[in-house]
Amino acid sequence: MMITVTNWGLVGLISLIITAIANAQLSQSGGTIQVSADFLNIFETENRAVYTGNVDAVQAEARLRANRLTINFNPSDSGSEEGIGGGFGDIRNMVAETDVFYITPSFRVRADRGVYTASDDTIMLTGNVLVSRGEDIAKAECLMINTRTSQSRLGCDTQDNVQSRVISIFAPTDDDNEASDEASDEASDEASDEASDEASRVPGE
Repeated sequence: MMITVTNWGLVGLISLIITAIANAQLSQSGGTIQVSADFLNIFETENRAVYTGNVDAVQAEARLRANRLTINFNPSDSGSEEGIGGGFGDIRNMVAETDVFYITPSFRVRADRGVYTASDDTIMLTGNVLVSRGEDIAKAECLMINTRTSQSRLGCDTQDNVQSRVISIFAPTDDDNEASDEASDEASDEASDEASDEASRVPGE
């Protein structure tokens, strides 16, 4: 059975869905997850909820945004299926698709697709992955993030079992720029002094 809910009806169902995904960990600190979207389709017999349109999932300092977010649940251990979403157990995974962004205070990731797996608290972001941290950026085909430990791995094997390339661009810091300017000024002063000494010498002395 599929139940379609517009943004007007989302408020009445949000507590049921939030309770079911409470064990998900999008941020290292965990906590309550708030999901907002234009539409919510609930596939009762498939233990699946699909958010579409301007999807925004927020937990503490972390945010997952996409055009479509599918949440797959395990069956409820209690066996109770009363009400919409009553048969949902804990979350199994979340699949974000199209214009995917994963944002934390430390970095920002853009990708074509993102999959959060609850069993190991990992997020796999794939397809045209772009990671930005301040002015530093990195590009690859995939990024694996462990939200529990904050460890990450950029780059992965492609479908042809060929290691994808990782490209990183690091912008100089202000300290680096100052040091570079100082070194340039010193070199310029030394060159000027040497030129002046050469010019002051009289041939034949």
